[in-house]
Amino acid sequence: VWGDGWRDDPAQAEVVTHTDGPLLVVGGPGTGKSSVLVEAVSARVAEGVDPERVLVLTFGRRQATDLRRRIEARVAGDGHRVLREPLVRTFPAYAYGLLRRAAAERGEPSPRLLTGPEQDLIIRELLDVVGEEPDDDPVGWPEELRPALRTRAFAAQLRDLLMRAAERGVGPVELARLGERLGRADWPAAARFLREYVAVLALRDVSNRGSIAYDPAELVRAATGLLLDDPELLEAERRRLAHVYVDELADTDPAQLDLLAVLAGGGKSLVAFADPDSATYAFRGTDPAGVAAFPHRFRTASGAPAAQVVLTTSYRAGPGLIAATRRLAGRLRGPAAHRRLRPLPDAPPGTVQVRTFRSATSEAAWLAQALRAAHLLDGVPWSRMAVLVRSTARQLPSLRRALHTAGVPTVVHGEDLPLHLQPAVAPLLLLLRCALEPTRLDEESAVALLHSPLGGADPLAERRLRQGLRAIALASGDRRPSGELVVDALRDPEELSGIDRRWAEPAQAVAGLLAIAREAAQRPGATAEDVLWAVWDASGLAERWAGAITLGRAATGEHETARRWRAEAADRDLDAVLVLFDAAARFADRLPGARTEVFLDHVLGQDLPADTLAPTADRGEAVRLLTAHAAKGLEWDLVAVAGVQEGVWPDLRLRGSLLGSERLVDVLAGRDSGDGGRAVLIGQTSALLDEERRLFHVAVTRARRRLLVSAVASASVGGDDHEEQPSRFLYELDTTRPPGKGDGAPGHGDDPDGGPEGTRDGSSGPGPAAGGGPGTAGQAEDGDPGAGAPVEGGVEPGRGTLPVAGPPRALTLPALVAELRTAVADPATPYHRRSAAAAELARLAAAGVPGAHPDDWWGLRGLSDDRPLVDEGEPVRVTPSGMESALRCSLRWLLERHGGSGPASAAQGVGNLVHAAAMLAEDASADRSALLEYVAARFDAIELAARWMVGPERERAEAMVDKLLRWLAGNPRRLLAIEHEFAVRLDDPHRPVELTGRVDRLEVDADGRLVVVDLKTGKSTVVTEREIGEHPQLGAYQAAVEAGAFAEFGDESGGAALVQLGTGARDAREQSQPAAGQGPTAGWATALVRRTADTMAAATFAAVANSKCRVCPVRTSCPVSGQGRQVVEPPTPRRPENP
Repeated sequence: VWGDGWRDDPAQAEVVTHTDGPLLVVGGPGTGKSSVLVEAVSARVAEGVDPERVLVLTFGRRQATDLRRRIEARVAGDGHRVLREPLVRTFPAYAYGLLRRAAAERGEPSPRLLTGPEQDLIIRELLDVVGEEPDDDPVGWPEELRPALRTRAFAAQLRDLLMRAAERGVGPVELARLGERLGRADWPAAARFLREYVAVLALRDVSNRGSIAYDPAELVRAATGLLLDDPELLEAERRRLAHVYVDELADTDPAQLDLLAVLAGGGKSLVAFADPDSATYAFRGTDPAGVAAFPHRFRTASGAPAAQVVLTTSYRAGPGLIAATRRLAGRLRGPAAHRRLRPLPDAPPGTVQVRTFRSATSEAAWLAQALRAAHLLDGVPWSRMAVLVRSTARQLPSLRRALHTAGVPTVVHGEDLPLHLQPAVAPLLLLLRCALEPTRLDEESAVALLHSPLGGADPLAERRLRQGLRAIALASGDRRPSGELVVDALRDPEELSGIDRRWAEPAQAVAGLLAIAREAAQRPGATAEDVLWAVWDASGLAERWAGAITLGRAATGEHETARRWRAEAADRDLDAVLVLFDAAARFADRLPGARTEVFLDHVLGQDLPADTLAPTADRGEAVRLLTAHAAKGLEWDLVAVAGVQEGVWPDLRLRGSLLGSERLVDVLAGRDSGDGGRAVLIGQTSALLDEERRLFHVAVTRARRRLLVSAVASASVGGDDHEEQPSRFLYELDTTRPPGKGDGAPGHGDDPDGGPEGTRDGSSGPGPAAGGGPGTAGQAEDGDPGAGAPVEGGVEPGRGTLPVAGPPRALTLPALVAELRTAVADPATPYHRRSAAAAELARLAAAGVPGAHPDDWWGLRGLSDDRPLVDEGEPVRVTPSGMESALRCSLRWLLERHGGSGPASAAQGVGNLVHAAAMLAEDASADRSALLEYVAARFDAIELAARWMVGPERERAEAMVDKLLRWLAGNPRRLLAIEHEFAVRLDDPHRPVELTGRVDRLEVDADGRLVVVDLKTGKSTVVTEREIGEHPQLGAYQAAVEAGAFAEFGDESGGAALVQLGTGARDAREQSQPAAGQGPTAGWATALVRRTADTMAAATFAAVANSKCRVCPVRTSCPVSGQGRQVVEPPTPRRPENP
């Protein structure tokens, strides 16, 4: 299209050839605004204009870099040698260059850019001088704000208020006057602080030998003031610049427009490009109102308003996509002429699919299938597809994992994700924070560091570490919970020497890195970069990740997918760490004396991605994952917008700050009259909804050929608070209407049977149009239907329905093989279908697809090894808690032991917490309030299915504590030990047994015999009187006593008992097992342990139907289960069908 293609578009040709006076170019997405800008600049160079006399201004460094490259390539493409380049700058960069050049001409030092961390440092230093008493406050802050003055958040909000004021030219006097008029005592105080802040900066400038420092907001204002104060400099600058071009005018703030007016006003050659519907940075102070005011503010030399050109030809999307996005744009405020887009005559229609699902898992499965289908069936390269989300922190990680698992290659660029959220960076930052601020090292941080790449622990290693630390602590009388012991071990790793090296290594690695970080930070003159490098160098991650990359590049086989995935992850992690070091280096250059803690505050405070010049590895072909903000100015053939939930997008929570910086913007923009009340809240919410709708409009207009939009529509457990409902924006896309039916898409969609293929796709069913019809174009409807009211059941009143779809079969070979095998093995499947499935499996097996050949089916394969699990003469390890499972169903025990167990439930979490609290209760004299406080302090760590369950489950835990205390009050036995670990060997020449475990309570009765008490917190753990006599777990405890496991206390068993705490009864129930060494059945407990050992060491394991089958986590692999039977049973013989 480009090159000479613009000559076929009269509107674009007018822009390219324009050289006299101001011109406003307004166009919707895909109309070629940036490309026309590139053509116009290259046309000026081709006409002989010195490239350095052409200035191009844009709003971001990434955009400036991209424009510069495109202009250079275009100029070089015309055969010109690129010796000097046009000045492509951001507004702050141009202002800084102007100030620096002026300082050099005056023989003064170059100005410095005051970064956010440096501003925060100065502000916090000034706030720290405020004393506790009002007389010690030179500024006179309001009393209600005084407790917050020394917090980081207050310093950040104060900086935000000062920046918004500077951008709009509001000085201390005006800020104080506005505060008095609006009844805000904090603004006059902030005005007084501003005077002190400016004075301190001036003093610092003098101490820096006259080098003036500017913050980003002051920088542009300072450049404007410099030009106004120096007419000769202004005239020289205007004369030097022959042509000025502005990209993304809608994302400029008032200060930048003031600079532009001084620099290019008065009829100079000025061309500004804008799409008012793409203004999405209001939170940074930008104001899209500048677009509407441009023609009257930038007039021609004769005083006439600036000319305006509207680009309406879409070079990106076809009629189907245009129709859908037009209906969304119809709800936006402002002029509508640029929204009447026309596709190219030969443009493919494009498709829009809107789907809702019952869960985020189903949504991700559908998205993965759609992406794979586009790649495998339609031939769309991975790199020409993108997935956009609203929030990186909440949505990106889970979506990335789901796509990765489904075999969709993805890439998240460093500039698309805030640095502190990068998976490889977060552990490094956490370790530095915990090393420099020891109080930050709590149980949660310790576990996170152990499981991070810095520690490398898995859940088993963590558990073994906790058990080892607790055993050492109990031996010395220390009864603290294991979490506190882990934290102490990371602070002082001496205790780790008494633990098995395999389990202690992760903690030793983390403890060593913490010590290295502290030592590096204490060195004189150490910078954040120095401390970071010391930790990185000692971690060994560079060598580990480099090795993974090398192995991954050499992995080409079908079974080496995991190795390639690890290599890709290592590539991404190394890129992220490079960005972190780049940020640390720039921080050290800006603030040579700043502490590492200030750098951590700077990085952790980033809510949006920061640009970087750090090198990154080539990712190859991959689907890009990014936010809608980062997608601005980009385009792909296929775009998926995922997780479009009400409450997430739009997010209508008012971003009200303590100091009201957003209200200052509204007052100066005329959106707040100062009266306060409901009208102000409605106005702020309306403005926020407009911004959110513009952002969604930006997201859906990135697609060239196909747009996918998805959300979750489900009611959660426990009520409406956790319902997931699709966003109102999905209904506004309104894909049920064919284009050309009242939506203004000319030249297409006149077929009465419907629009282009795929615009509905049988599943994207919002109802009537959501605005954009006759009489409403360009104006948002009053009240915004559905605002503030969640839709129910996927239906919004007056709008139609969004059908809820199920997850499709994954478009992968394993999923295909599974479906074919199911058809072949199911006797209920029609014969012709089974035959066809068998033929396809044969074809796949011949191609070497894993799992296709019957020899690979587990149910039909011979035993891989007929030897016993444990060879004769080797010891068998038996635990009391595992005996009951092994004797009830040995197959379940085997599969659970080797990875088949389900995740820990919330009930188990509550039970573990009560067990931990029970460790603090030796007898009835235990402090009840202390136990309940212990439970309450740790209850939030338990993951419950719904919020409403927190109250009942906490009450249940507290009730179990009360039952325990009442049981202790009536317990006649004396306590010997709590949570006591044991290990004893039962010798046998053929099969020795190692009996190991841990008892909740070890007590002694009146006869001096040992009694083991096991606390049960489950709701259904009560056993019958017949079963209690031979209960395997209690019998194992008695066998351990008789074998001398507790020799320091005795070796005569007085029985064992279950204490039921979790049942609905008011009091705990004790179920006792008589002493195993008494009566004619003496020795039965030891015999039961040996029988269990024989079962665990056998060569075959039997599936036994029992009362626990309903909750068995491995029933899909069980031959007696309906879900697992077809895996191992041969097909039922079938009589031949009649010919």
